[in-house]
Amino acid sequence: MKISGQPVISRETRRLLITVVAAVAALWVLARIRFQERPVTSTPVPNVLAQLRPVSSYADLARVIADIRPGIMAAVSASAGGGPALRIREDAAVTLLPGPADTRLAFDRATNLAIVRPPSGEMPGLMPWAPRLLDYPRYLVAADVLAQHVALRPVFVGGLFPVSSPLWPGELWAFPAATAIGPGTFVFTTDGALAGLGVSHGGQTAIVPAAVLFRAIDQMERRSGPAGDLGVAIQSLSSEIASATGAATGVVISAVDPSGAAADELLATEVIEAVDGQEMQTPDHWRARVGRVNAGDTLTLRVRGGDGVREVQVTAAAAAAPAEPTDDAPLGLRLRTIPKVGAEVLSVQPRSSGERAAIQEGDIITVAGGRPSPTPAEVTRAFTSLPARGSLVVAIARGTDHRVIVIEK
Repeated sequence: MKISGQPVISRETRRLLITVVAAVAALWVLARIRFQERPVTSTPVPNVLAQLRPVSSYADLARVIADIRPGIMAAVSASAGGGPALRIREDAAVTLLPGPADTRLAFDRATNLAIVRPPSGEMPGLMPWAPRLLDYPRYLVAADVLAQHVALRPVFVGGLFPVSSPLWPGELWAFPAATAIGPGTFVFTTDGALAGLGVSHGGQTAIVPAAVLFRAIDQMERRSGPAGDLGVAIQSLSSEIASATGAATGVVISAVDPSGAAADELLATEVIEAVDGQEMQTPDHWRARVGRVNAGDTLTLRVRGGDGVREVQVTAAAAAAPAEPTDDAPLGLRLRTIPKVGAEVLSVQPRSSGERAAIQEGDIITVAGGRPSPTPAEVTRAFTSLPARGSLVVAIARGTDHRVIVIEK
């Protein structure tokens, strides 16, 4: 109908429009009363429509993981050391948990990243993940190894936050501490793209993004020459040591190998402030620089000690090659007697049976081979009397914690 050439909306149409507007307004008012904590939106229509979509469920997430499982299973396998290994070529895989010496193709002592021989198989077509937004909640998929089997599980990540690390050629992604991703775990997106590798950072775990991981692998493979070693153990510079020594930055020498390259130059308790002019702000800075030297490289160290600050030149010696434990591997524990208690561990020899059993300095062996409060001689005798591949069951006290450990010969 037209009046004076203008269209006229019928009464029924006007009533319908008024009813729709009133209904939407009523829904908006009720929503503001019910959900007062939510921010006000300019229009409620998109939010109302969103409620009409099917709600995702854990079953949907399980189906997504099942879809990407074949590709991830082709890429991830158990390394000889028992941890997850990611195939990077048909003849090479990378793992954070180094395998036995004869399986390593390359090894970075600064990060413990190792390239190892993988099981036979073809190279899967993995794509690195390049997210547009990091600080955004999402699900990722972690690949775990359980008794040589790879298992996938969803992990909710509230957000990823870029952090710097001198150990890696690029930024890492930190995430909330409660996120269940551990060091050595490879992480994927729900589309099957490689997100990265879990590593320790600042006492927590972070993700090395796939692009940064591949750059680190490339640098490791380009490195040549025998690995070098200074024979120096370090620890963080605490506020108490900084106040006592006058050092503003650096790492503290906790031990010097008496037969190592720095035996005549450095002393435990001294502070190494810089290496080749680069300040050693954290132990990671030290590992990034010294953990990648070659035998024969000469480093200039700025050292603060009792006589003030001095510069020392140290030439790295050849690092000891990793060796496989043998059937007659030594116990490797230096012990002392605590009367009526047991034998306290003063030090643990690298690559020994004691180290493989995860015994730590400061542990007290309270029972060994069924003998309570054993002396160091009794612990050693109980171990050496074992047959090849035999096992010694010991009880240890670690602070207020007590546990039973098996030491394998």
